[in-house]
Amino acid sequence: MILNDILDLSKLDAGKVVLETTDFKPHELIHEVIDLLQHKAREKQITLSVHIDPGLPEVVNGDPHRLRQVLLNLISNAVKFTEQGSVSVSVQTISSRDGIELNCSIQDTGIGIAEKDKAHIFEQFNQADESMTRRFGGTGLGLAICKAIVEQMQGCLTFDSILGKGSTFSFTVLLDHPQDSDHFASSESLLLGLDEAVDDKINDVKSNSVSKSSSELVLDSSVNVLLVEDNPVNQDVIRMMLAKMGVQIQVMNNGQEAVDYFHRHARHNFDVILMDCQMPEMDGYQATEALLALWESQNNATAIPIIALTASTSSEDRNYCFTVGMDDYLSKPLNLETLFAMLLRWLPKKKIRVASDKPAVTPASDYVQDRQETGNNKNSSSQTKLLSQLFDVEALTELQSMMGDRFPEMVSRYRQNSFRLVNKMPRLSVNEPHVLRELLHSLKGSSAALAATRLTRLCQTMEDQLNGEVIPQRVLEDIKQIRKLVLVTVQVLKKTTEEAKLESV
Repeated sequence: MILNDILDLSKLDAGKVVLETTDFKPHELIHEVIDLLQHKAREKQITLSVHIDPGLPEVVNGDPHRLRQVLLNLISNAVKFTEQGSVSVSVQTISSRDGIELNCSIQDTGIGIAEKDKAHIFEQFNQADESMTRRFGGTGLGLAICKAIVEQMQGCLTFDSILGKGSTFSFTVLLDHPQDSDHFASSESLLLGLDEAVDDKINDVKSNSVSKSSSELVLDSSVNVLLVEDNPVNQDVIRMMLAKMGVQIQVMNNGQEAVDYFHRHARHNFDVILMDCQMPEMDGYQATEALLALWESQNNATAIPIIALTASTSSEDRNYCFTVGMDDYLSKPLNLETLFAMLLRWLPKKKIRVASDKPAVTPASDYVQDRQETGNNKNSSSQTKLLSQLFDVEALTELQSMMGDRFPEMVSRYRQNSFRLVNKMPRLSVNEPHVLRELLHSLKGSSAALAATRLTRLCQTMEDQLNGEVIPQRVLEDIKQIRKLVLVTVQVLKKTTEEAKLESV
């Protein structure tokens, strides 16, 4: 470990490290680091939270590996040197024509740094004193490496600390706007990923020893999917995706409804269950455990594959899906190609066939190609700056194309549901963080389904801070802003709907 650090620092000092320039998603990177360190924080019974500026672009260009290295080092230090209290991470951003300035601050309530040691804190092989090395370990190179990386990324690393009270390390780096203006994979790469995901199914349906590509695979019309989902907007979107694949669907609003159904009907014709994880009355985890116990008690019953639908980015939450007995998971918001690949993975092979002629139902892969061609035409004519700031424009175009005449109805349903949720938030007491978390989770889910990325990120940021027994002051301030963002989001959606109507005339 120490040898790697020495080599790393030597290369940085010599200017031999060439920074990578690639498009990446900063939100995902930050949450990956937080998830990685969350377990250690919980072990020490300290709170680790993150607040991300809703204006942080979805995609930026730079070196994600070096940025991750800095974040991981600084946040892990904060957790390591904090015995009680909290570690809070704040990420702010300033965008201009020249690039994106990322400002990150890591504040802890740890042991702090004495005045006499502050001048040497970034020196190589240095910790505050020898007792630190004996007590906490480490090479003493971490901060020196972070400082070198940040400076190479045209930024600076500073800190402020009070002995016995805690420390705040802050850094700024300069990133570029994404090189790929579309930010999305091409149709060719989507199909390649789909081929890999369903490789075993393709082998099952070989014809004359020549394997068929996934673009030639279609689902039999007898496929029957049970969707267990409480969010009405998500219900609409997934219904349309499955209808596009030509399969049957039945919807239940929570886990209790699903469990009650299977208690009443030992015989069923469902091939797969799509199970939302967080629902009222009975969540997806509890429902899965209840269903598996029920099927085990019915000697002649065959367990149905259960696919978790989760908006969580936490690896712990995803692993918990498998712990309770779920077979697989899909991350929200869903898209047509990943849902199609998941069904191919879990459906019996007799329900998947190779299209001999032109299939009655368009394969998902063909639809992706059609969507991208029509979407590009629309984007070139009607995109606005505000629309791109609030939405994933290409995903919204796909949704409009898929929903067709039902899109205005879904926007209306989203409007009613969103206003209902945000109107409840100001009435909560500071002692009800669990209620606020449920409201934010519901708003986040429906916003993500409509590709409202900015509102989705704000909900996620607020959720991440609700770890204690009271609602933090920063979240209370965000509650005042979230209604305004909902109003703007709905207004833009309505305008987009009206434009779509005019274009179709």
